Amino acid sequence: MKKILVLAIGLLFLSILARTTSAAPARGTKSTQLPFKLQGTLQSNETYVINFPLMSVGGSGSGQATQLGVFTIQYEGQINLLDRSGVSSVHFVAANGESVYANATGQALESGTPNVYNVVEIFKITGGTGWLTNASGTITMHRVSNTTTGYSSGTFEGIILIP
Repeated sequence: MKKILVLAIGLLFLSILARTTSAAPARGTKSTQLPFKLQGTLQSNETYVINFPLMSVGGSGSGQATQLGVFTIQYEGQINLLDRSGVSSVHFVAANGESVYANATGQALESGTPNVYNVVEIFKITGGTGWLTNASGTITMHRVSNTTTGYSSGTFEGIILIP
């Protein structure tokens, strides 16, 4: 009886050891993602093409951000003029030439000034180049867009996850 109990306990420990060993990451691989807080400012110029009820938006500009330094940005999107919701694809290029790619959804709200809108966008990071390859994360941007002048500026913050 004692031998069976010792054998059972031994098998239990071997089972636990086997599960722990197989769950451990292989040597030389990273097992956690490193978060980098991102904050910054942005100024851009936009162009618009209206094909009611949609408006196509193209923009380019520059800004300053933690983790990226001085950067440029290019984006293209579609805005539904009936509810002022929109989607866009975005390309940030850092000063060192490395990129971050993202897709965004947003909502524009009237500001009280004609043709000036308060815009809130949520960016989902889809990847990048260099140390940002396979990056993920989210960025929230708050900006003011003037559809008469095409000028837009704002601030953003978020998290970049590096595998």
